[in-house]
Amino acid sequence: MRRLRSVVLPFCTVLIAVLLFSCATAVPPELPDQEVGPVHEETVQEQAAPARLTVVFGGDVMAHTENTSMDDYSQIWQAVARDIQDGDLAFANLETPVTDTLPYRSYPAFNIHSEYADAAVQAGFNVLSLCNNHTNDQKLAGIRSTQSWADSRPVQAAGLREKGQPLSYRYFEKNGWRILFLPITEILNSTVAADYINYVPADGRSREEFISYAAQLRRTHPADLFVIGVHTHEPEYVRTISEPQRAFYLELIDRAGADVIWANHPHVVKPWEILSRDGTARKLIMYANGNTVSGQRRDPCFDAPETARDYTGDGCLIRAVFTKPSDPADNTGIILDSVACTFITTYIDPSGHFILRRLDDACIQELRSSGRNVWADYLEARKTIMERIKGTTTCR
Repeated sequence: MRRLRSVVLPFCTVLIAVLLFSCATAVPPELPDQEVGPVHEETVQEQAAPARLTVVFGGDVMAHTENTSMDDYSQIWQAVARDIQDGDLAFANLETPVTDTLPYRSYPAFNIHSEYADAAVQAGFNVLSLCNNHTNDQKLAGIRSTQSWADSRPVQAAGLREKGQPLSYRYFEKNGWRILFLPITEILNSTVAADYINYVPADGRSREEFISYAAQLRRTHPADLFVIGVHTHEPEYVRTISEPQRAFYLELIDRAGADVIWANHPHVVKPWEILSRDGTARKLIMYANGNTVSGQRRDPCFDAPETARDYTGDGCLIRAVFTKPSDPADNTGIILDSVACTFITTYIDPSGHFILRRLDDACIQELRSSGRNVWADYLEARKTIMERIKGTTTCR
């Protein structure tokens, strides 16, 4: 076993402020009338909740050979761990099975060992989606071992279920806030063991049934914050927002009562959207936070940094702060107090290790000081490119 170390290095912030202003197949079974528990559920403690909850949303945690060929996986996360930990909760999509009895495997059928996933948890991720197009890469055995790994770690993880059971979710308490987390995937690379995954095909009937399921789940599980994760049925590497997908997300907000839609799969960062009502920001849609870590940018185009594949080496951490109304009798819902983005990048160090850095001036200056001018020029260009991606506010 590789020895994991928890190290946090100094860092500087790339912070994009978002102004909150007023403005102009396996279909999930229906819930019966009585409350139905998920595959995994915790008792929510009834207690006075603090007014504020800070949540960090990452993207896809991938595991290519370039990522897994290190001796110490904690090195991947050292420079960004404080950003991940800068919240009460931190979400990530674990896009690989965790099976210690099989070797590490890269694309197209991934597998990692516990130590690789543990490094991400030690870096600060404590809410995980386990359902995506690679969930069944190692068939049912991989699904079961992944669930076993998650059950034995200090994380809230959902996305796997028993055959014939409703979609799994997590209902838990954090700092006095009641959290409901429901992730799904709209795409699978294989139908093997699909009944053991939160799989909702991207067709009209399946989506309608899912909206009804999510709405009833919210009714039977009173939550301060309802997060729906969607591993989307969209083309990879496309940076534009799909209008049909956006329409589906709005339905989940309007009809199922979701507060946050957290989408992934394209492996590139897309703009995010804040929904405002009566001049107050209420809801958040993240259309894709890109790769939190991957080996997809193994050959950076230093002379052409805006090449499509180069976007796969950058991701973002969205930090959202939610507050409760000051008046306890106010039933209008929580307030999205602020949203900020920290861009991160996968840097290949002189030893060939794929490690994460903040995509900021401090990182670029450090590279120049160490004589890595090619990388400094490249990341300076990438920083300019990524900073064009911004959030928007929509009044509804």
